Amino acid sequence: MTGGAGFIGSHLVERLVKEGHEVTVFDDFSSGTNSNLCTVIGRVDVKNVDVSDDVVLDVSRFDMVYHLAADSTIEKDNPASYERNVVGTLLLLEEMKRGEVKKLVFSSSASVYGGTKDTLNPIIFYGASKIACEHLIQVYAAKYGLDYWIYRFGNVVGSRMNHGVIHDFLRQIKERDTIQIRGDGSQVRSFIHIDDLLNALVTSESRPGGLYDLASRDHTNILRVAEIVQEVIARKTNVEHIPKLQGDVDYSSPDSSKLETTGWKARMNSEQAVRRAAEELSKEILA
Repeated sequence: MTGGAGFIGSHLVERLVKEGHEVTVFDDFSSGTNSNLCTVIGRVDVKNVDVSDDVVLDVSRFDMVYHLAADSTIEKDNPASYERNVVGTLLLLEEMKRGEVKKLVFSSSASVYGGTKDTLNPIIFYGASKIACEHLIQVYAAKYGLDYWIYRFGNVVGSRMNHGVIHDFLRQIKERDTIQIRGDGSQVRSFIHIDDLLNALVTSESRPGGLYDLASRDHTNILRVAEIVQEVIARKTNVEHIPKLQGDVDYSSPDSSKLETTGWKARMNSEQAVRRAAEELSKEILA
């Protein structure tokens, strides 16, 4: 698994180990941490590797690859992050071809839509890189018989997050007793809890390969997220509105109906996912 020491990856590693799978983690630890893997230390093989470097990743002994590694924050969004994401995917696909590994699960993103409902229209390099990676995977599938499951994630939330709106609100409350909302807070987001996300990823082989949106079926807005965070910690804080970041879209709510036809369904809606994540993160950040 690439990116296995990060927020999503470490939870997936734990789940796979719990289900009896042998897991190897490839991570450059640019955002992931060893502490994220503390519950599985000694039971997984961890390799400090940047998959975008021209290095040999011996994946030949694996049945399936989960490719989660990427530069994903808007603050880091630039042509260099685009190149790292695309080159890393291309090099990994080459290693899979060389090692005759035929199954890939890839974490794409709702950022490919760029604020539209179902039209590819990225407005940040990260979204463009995800589209490029999707196309590379489809080419390798056509040419070399690769089986793939591409999931376009909504806003994934839960414990161990090191960025994102819930994490940022709690960090701001701890440091200055103020929540900073970018823009007017009306931006629409679909939030999915990490537990619901994992239920889809680990059952990939049970459904036809292809491309799926992976999100809750509903959405909420950032103002409501701020309210939920304050409800969870039972504390009213100051609210400050600051300028939006370039690339911060007004609407992001992927449609997971195709995935639901395969038997998966989110157990939590967006507000429930936000509340659960705020409860988990408040213990990590405010303790």
